[in-house]
Amino acid sequence: HRRRLDSAIRRAVPEDVAAIIGLTTSGGESGGFDQSVTDGVRQAALAASFTAGIVDGAALRDLWSGGTATVPIEFWVCEIDARVVAYMMILGVDAQKGMQRELHAMVVEDTYRGHGVGAMMVDFFCTHYKHRRLLSACRDGSAMLRMLTRRGFALLTRSDQGYLILARD
Repeated sequence: HRRRLDSAIRRAVPEDVAAIIGLTTSGGESGGFDQSVTDGVRQAALAASFTAGIVDGAALRDLWSGGTATVPIEFWVCEIDARVVAYMMILGVDAQKGMQRELHAMVVEDTYRGHGVGAMMVDFFCTHYKHRRLLSACRDGSAMLRMLTRRGFALLTRSDQGYLILARD
């Protein structure tokens, strides 16, 4: 079972964007993301931005320290039975394109939750970027918080929006 899941993770391609937007929308509907992602206009903007990020490998982001910068971006998907059932967005943290990486977003389709897909995606993130400082933001008490702390992440700070910022060195 685990080997099947591991082989299902791959780097996203532009043809995956519709599935990524669908997963993002479900994340907004379930409260994992801001509700604005359920708006059609916002979805179109995200689709254009995600496609550009997949193609260019860079995206504009809001920095935690304030302002914006162009940083590295990668999208990874989990495909099972020829269908994208999960994705994660990995961002660089600063304009200097340093070694830090943030697990910025991750969504698992509802029907695959509780089957190890999310844990496998987080394990992939930790292994693929093992020589870097890893960061992630999550809600207090969330399943993501539990997954990250089991993998050695510790509280770094709390954001103004109420997210816990976790780090693993």
